[in-house]
Amino acid sequence: MTLSQRESSALSPREVRALNRANRLDRNTSGLCSEFVQANLVVLPLADAFDFLRFCQYNPRACPVIDVTEPGDFEPKIAAPGADLRTDIARYQLYRDGELVAEQRDILDIFNGDMVSFLIGCSYSFEHRLAKAGVPLRHHEQRIDGAPMYITNRKCVPAGRFSGRLVVTMRPVPSSLVSEAVSVTARHPESHGAPVSVGNPQSLGITDLRKPDWGEPVQLHAGDVPVFWACGVTSQQIALESKVDFMITHSSGYMFVTDISI
Repeated sequence: MTLSQRESSALSPREVRALNRANRLDRNTSGLCSEFVQANLVVLPLADAFDFLRFCQYNPRACPVIDVTEPGDFEPKIAAPGADLRTDIARYQLYRDGELVAEQRDILDIFNGDMVSFLIGCSYSFEHRLAKAGVPLRHHEQRIDGAPMYITNRKCVPAGRFSGRLVVTMRPVPSSLVSEAVSVTARHPESHGAPVSVGNPQSLGITDLRKPDWGEPVQLHAGDVPVFWACGVTSQQIALESKVDFMITHSSGYMFVTDISI
């Protein structure tokens, strides 16, 4: 039996992870554990880990690194001591040769001693800061799980075999509050920091906000401006474009909840 949205809203990070481990919390994590950092997961063979770490260093807005494990270690000792990256996310995705081949509830059957895990910051982490500053979260108002995500025309800085396009999230912000939204999020580089673009989707190669590449479209209100932040789903797009032999990630929107306060 899984918990409802209402029942899960007041959970601690440790409780979220325990429920995921027991396959009892199958929900998007937007709005959960609002005082704590959420993270994207990337798991790679050791042979690819150094190049991916360099990719993250070259592209810190898209892939701000929060924690990296030793090969074969599934415990994120900095982000959440005692957690298990093989089980503590609700849904995982498996990529082979640049193709998404499976989604599953845990990765116990495929994780091995050659694998290195990366936790990468997520913009869900700063959403409550925006709300506290009076910036409305339209996707929450419209009962949509997470901000919509779009593939852009911006190329990330390549590293080794890893290359591809930046992915962004979009949140509508009233024009009078754009500067506040920029200021609030700029203080959190661990969660993608300030926006990469404000008010001009065409400059990112986005022609129709009604057709996100992940998630559901969010309706702008009169006076709203579309504001775009770099997104950790960039790592999944990189797996597709680089045709990586093997990569495990979280499923979009189903983040790892850390013990790090924000």
